[in-house]
Amino acid sequence: LYSIWKKVFGEAHPDAPTEPTTVSAQSVAFDVETASVEEGSTVKLNATVSPVDATNKSVNFTSSDAAVATVAYDGTVTGVAAGEATITATTADGGFTDSVAVTVTTPTV
Repeated sequence: LYSIWKKVFGEAHPDAPTEPTTVSAQSVAFDVETASVEEGSTVKLNATVSPVDATNKSVNFTSSDAAVATVAYDGTVTGVAAGEATITATTADGGFTDSVAVTVTTPTV
């Protein structure tokens, strides 16, 4: 819409919309440094992109060892087998990262 308005009326028109502003991501941070989950259970990790008004707040989650813990698109970690894995969040805008050390334990009987 902005580009059409600009072509028709020019930027000097008093009713011309302003060009949308893009706010770049500057960091991502988990709300915890470590987490624990039992085999077969889940825990939700929350990653926050800063600044709060960043235009693109998309984050991709990865696991360093899917044989120990997997992670879903929303940060839900599933314990697969006893051990340790690192879950990393990476921003789509700028590639900023933060990580959480996850310990998967065997359920007690």
